[in-house]
Amino acid sequence: MHVLSVSEINVQIKALLEATFLQVRVQGEVSNLTIHKVSGHAYFSLKDSQSVIKCVLFKGNANRLKFALKEGQEVVVFGGISVYVPRGDYQINCFEIEPKEIGSLTLALEQLKEKLRLKGYFDKENKLPKPHFPKRVAVITSQNSAAWADMKKIASKRWPMCELVCLNALM
Repeated sequence: MHVLSVSEINVQIKALLEATFLQVRVQGEVSNLTIHKVSGHAYFSLKDSQSVIKCVLFKGNANRLKFALKEGQEVVVFGGISVYVPRGDYQINCFEIEPKEIGSLTLALEQLKEKLRLKGYFDKENKLPKPHFPKRVAVITSQNSAAWADMKKIASKRWPMCELVCLNALM
């Protein structure tokens, strides 16, 4: 039997784990949450009653979250296993995180509203009056949808000089 060095075994473990667990969905409770202010990365553990696994959420993916990740929150993470060879550590590299409870969607909305309220976005002094004749209107929908066809028809009647823009989205 060939004797492996520590580095060699860790490289083989990395290859095996990363190829086997390219995409996983794991449910658990967030613990030991640390969000680095400079990098924007979030590091945390995901635990259940019997086990714990480390997780990382890099800034690009963290910016796409629709809710604030909090200690003790029950979530489902989607990602892949990554191995750090020098220490032999493995973790889930999270691509997406969803709140587990249906009530968490409401919580996410409330957290977003509060964040925007604190920034003053809902203050009356920051609001502009609604124009009688808009110059440009953007619609987020599928370019092939009935909603887009209806919007073009209605807008051309109400505001014939208005530029209508479709921001294509999958529906």
